[in-house]
Amino acid sequence: MAKFRKRPVVIEAVQLRWGNWSEMCEFAGVGFLKDGKPEGCFVKPDGTVSPHMEFTDRIGLQIPTLEGVMLGVENDWIIRGVQGELYPCKPDIFEATYHPELIPQAAEDVFTECPNYPHENLPFRYCDQRGCGWHE
Repeated sequence: MAKFRKRPVVIEAVQLRWGNWSEMCEFAGVGFLKDGKPEGCFVKPDGTVSPHMEFTDRIGLQIPTLEGVMLGVENDWIIRGVQGELYPCKPDIFEATYHPELIPQAAEDVFTECPNYPHENLPFRYCDQRGCGWHE
């Protein structure tokens, strides 16, 4: 059986939480499902969408995809894929799959793209090449 390695691509993602709902709305273009946009909702303890908010409900996001409507629930990561598509990812899967992409803001002369990227088990694409420990 052949084995494959996932290509190193940079994605954008926002974790679905009450405290950053406005950021989520902007990131995902939240609107109404009937208009083909992700729509906020409340999710019952059994994982189904609630027609009305209950005390035990969690925040949710219904996301239209080519495969149908996917449901992201509180603490899921909402990912924008390489073709602009949105989809939810459970926190444990996200943590096992993704690392923060550190891109220097205003230090182009100090930080450069590391010639040895990707490093085994290390997330950083950029380094100062003077002590990052990756260069021998």
